[in-house]
Amino acid sequence: TLKVGQELEAVVTKLVRFGVFVDFGADNKQDGLVPMSKLADGRVENAEDVVQVGDTVKCWVVEVKEGKPVLTMSKKKIYPFQPREQQAKADVSLFEPLVGGDFVDGTVVSVQKFGAFVSVKPPGGGEGMAQGLVHVTQIKDGFVDAVADEVSVGQAVKVRVIDVNTEKGQLGLSMKSPAGQKAAKPSVEPFASVSDDEWLEGKVKS
Repeated sequence: TLKVGQELEAVVTKLVRFGVFVDFGADNKQDGLVPMSKLADGRVENAEDVVQVGDTVKCWVVEVKEGKPVLTMSKKKIYPFQPREQQAKADVSLFEPLVGGDFVDGTVVSVQKFGAFVSVKPPGGGEGMAQGLVHVTQIKDGFVDAVADEVSVGQAVKVRVIDVNTEKGQLGLSMKSPAGQKAAKPSVEPFASVSDDEWLEGKVKS
């Protein structure tokens, strides 16, 4: 019987638009599916950029649906093994003193199109863990094209608490610096010898 978190050695048998099928030696000859989102950390456009038919790969079981396993080739993607509804949940009201305050340590547990869910431990040694949403607009300053390009499951991140909804048990988190906090200005000394009519090459950052 397959268990979530179990490690398997498998052979890639087929590449499809939504992922790859692998033979992990099941008695019923049933292949396992590695979805495109679980082929590697970060974004994958084409499965053939990561694996080819016949490749031997290491996989982990992340879910079993009606006896059919869903696998991952990224060990980070199996964190945490325990479904969210089975985890000990922290009292989100404990985070109210942190609203608008300093950064705290967190771990990315889910990446979605609209943002990333991050697990954080309550202050003061409270029990359990709480999960908060870092909305796509709170990932970083500037435009974010794809959340998966910025963070991955299992990644350690620094977040700030920006909202606490005790009625719904929800946390709003941000990876951005507090509003109004300005970055240190770069030194212009290296350009002291550049004349007024001299052209320089540059790259637009945002």
